[in-house]
Amino acid sequence: MDALDIAWREHSRLRKCADEIKLGLALRRLDRKYRPDQPRDERGRWVDEGGAGAPSQPHIFVAAGLPRIPQQRPPTSRDRTAVAKAMAIWLAEKGLAATDVIAKSSWLYYAVPYISSYLDPPRTLQELQDATATPKTGYDVHHIVEQSSAAADGYPRKQIDALDNLVRIPTMKHWEINAWYQSLNEDYGGMSPRDYLRHKDWDERYRVGLDALSRYGVLRP
Repeated sequence: MDALDIAWREHSRLRKCADEIKLGLALRRLDRKYRPDQPRDERGRWVDEGGAGAPSQPHIFVAAGLPRIPQQRPPTSRDRTAVAKAMAIWLAEKGLAATDVIAKSSWLYYAVPYISSYLDPPRTLQELQDATATPKTGYDVHHIVEQSSAAADGYPRKQIDALDNLVRIPTMKHWEINAWYQSLNEDYGGMSPRDYLRHKDWDERYRVGLDALSRYGVLRP
């Protein structure tokens, strides 16, 4: 069972709570991390299981200037995540908040914290680091220097998990950055950033990590 399915089941359970519990507030307390397992293309976009490209069918239609969310909840994690991300991008372009468009009765309402965080403006490095002390739904703690590759090259956990290597970033931006690290990139000699960084020193790993945060609008230039 994927994390989005878990979130949806929790959503359904909360709707059956006592009448005095406000559904919107209950849903916002969902503390689940989405870990979609679908493949991505070289730009970090979710694709079909069979290969690169856009999802199998359009997920959000814009009519009269407003997006139409599919009435039926898509059956797969890939498609639900694609809808959430498409909505986040549309809202960012229009300068609107998720709660301005997504009704509490919509199946997509469970994703409001994740969509809202995607719309965050860039922050300073200090702000991103300080935020790690306050966990919040819709955000992940991210290692500026990738922890798995650093550990594989012998860097100690004390250095990897040091506060200056941790930032709190929007969950969907975290997914995009992870996809970028494993995608071929001409800036790194045709290698993926992850492969390029093998056996590199800490300063170079940190520089690339900050570059990734800037590329995806998380870190203020």
